[in-house]
Amino acid sequence: MGVAARVGAWVGILVCLLSSGLVGVAPAGAVADDYAHSVDQIVAALRQDPVLVQETLGGGDTAGAHDRLSARARRLPFATYVALVEPPTDLQAGYEVSEVLAATLHRRIGKPGLYIVSVAGVGWDQEAFAVDLDAALLGLASSTALTAVNRLIGGSGENAEARVSPETEAEIVLRNAAQPGINDYDYSRSKPLLAPGTISAIAEQPWTREDRTTDFIDVEDSQTGKRFMVGTTVGLAVTLILQQTLRGPWPGWKRRRGRRQAPPARRTAKRERLLPAVPVPLDITAVRREANSTLTRLAEGLARLPVQTRHPEIVEDAVAAREAAESLVDSTRVTDVVGALVLGRSGERDLDRATRAKPGAAYRCCFFNPLHGPAVTEAAWEFGDADIEAPVCSSCAATVRAGREPDLLRTRPGHGSPAYYEGDDVWARTGFGSLVDHFGSVVLADRAERA
Repeated sequence: MGVAARVGAWVGILVCLLSSGLVGVAPAGAVADDYAHSVDQIVAALRQDPVLVQETLGGGDTAGAHDRLSARARRLPFATYVALVEPPTDLQAGYEVSEVLAATLHRRIGKPGLYIVSVAGVGWDQEAFAVDLDAALLGLASSTALTAVNRLIGGSGENAEARVSPETEAEIVLRNAAQPGINDYDYSRSKPLLAPGTISAIAEQPWTREDRTTDFIDVEDSQTGKRFMVGTTVGLAVTLILQQTLRGPWPGWKRRRGRRQAPPARRTAKRERLLPAVPVPLDITAVRREANSTLTRLAEGLARLPVQTRHPEIVEDAVAAREAAESLVDSTRVTDVVGALVLGRSGERDLDRATRAKPGAAYRCCFFNPLHGPAVTEAAWEFGDADIEAPVCSSCAATVRAGREPDLLRTRPGHGSPAYYEGDDVWARTGFGSLVDHFGSVVLADRAERA
C-alpha cells in the first residue's frame, strides 16, 4: 500500500472514532473524567464540575447519571460534591477508602459542604463539613432506605442478584439530605426517613438496578444513549475494517486467550453481596491509623464542649469511650485495635447527641464485623445451639437473608481464624458495643477487673 493510501486510511479511522464517540474533543480546560485516577485528578475534575461520574460507574448512561445527580445536588442549600469513581491509585485500598477519600477531597478543595463518594468495589460514604447536617444520621437514614429499595428489587429467581447502582446510592443520600427531619432521624426504628411512595419510585427507576445491562436505555427517550450505543457499534466495525486494510489480508478469525474484561455495568455488582470465600484482607495498620484520627477528633470535640450541656450523662459516655480507646489503640491484638476504633466512633456519636434536644440512640456497630460501620437493622443468626438477633449493617442483612455466612471479623487475620464472638473477652460479650449501653464504661470496668 502506498504512503498516500496509508495516510488516507488513518484519516478515515480518526473520522470514524470522532463520529462514534470513542474519541472526543474536550472543551478547553476540561478534565477527562475517565482519566481521573489519582486524588489530584479527581480534585481537579470536581473543581470544574462538582459532580463526577466515571464511565465504569455510569451504568451505560454516564451523561444521564451526571445530569440527574447534578440537578438533585443543586436543590440543596449548601455546596454538594459527588464523586462516583474507581479506587484512586494513590490511596490505600480498604474498608475506609470512601471515607478517607471524602475527607481528603474536602481538605484539598477547601470548601464547606456535603461530600458524597462511591468507590467501585467498596461502597459509598458521605461527610458533611461546616454545614447544618448530621452526616452520621444521614448515613443511617440512607442505609435504611437502601435496604428498603434492595428489598423491593430483590425478589427471587434471576432478580435475586439485583443490587442498587452507585448512581441510586448517591441519589438516596441526596434525597435524605433534603429532608427537613434528617438531623432528628431515629434510626433505632429501622424505618426509612423517605416516604414509602418515594422508596417505590426509586425502585422502579430503570437505572436503579446495578446488575442491569446497558440495553435498558430507551433510544426513543435517550438520544445520548442512542448516539453512544449505535455510534460506538458502527465506529468499531468500520475501524476494524480500516485497520485490517493497513495490515494486509485477513488472517482469519481466532479466539484470543486472556482474561475477559467485565462490562462497565457489572464491575461493581458485588458491592452489597459479601462473599465469605473471598474475605477482604484486614489491614491492621490502616485500622490503627483511622482509630488515631477518630480519637484525635473526639478529643478536640470534647475540648470545645461548653461547661453546661443538655445531656451531661452522655458527655460522660463520650469521655469513657475516649479513655478506654486510648489504652487500646497501640495494642498488638487485632480485636483491641478494632475496639479502639469503634469506641472512638461511639464517643463521636455521643459528643453529637449531648448537644441535641432529642439526642437519639447511641452508636451501634455491625455485630458481625464492626469495620462495616453502623448497624441499620437486625438479623437472626444461629450461634452454636442458640439463635440470636443482632444489629447488623445492610450488607450483612442481605447476606444472611440469602443464606450465606456474612463477612465476619476474626480474632486474627485469615479466613480460618475463629470469629471474634467465639471468644470470652469484652468484645465477644458486648459485640463491640452493639449489644450493650454505655460501651466505654463497660470496657473500662473490664480492664479494671483484669488489672
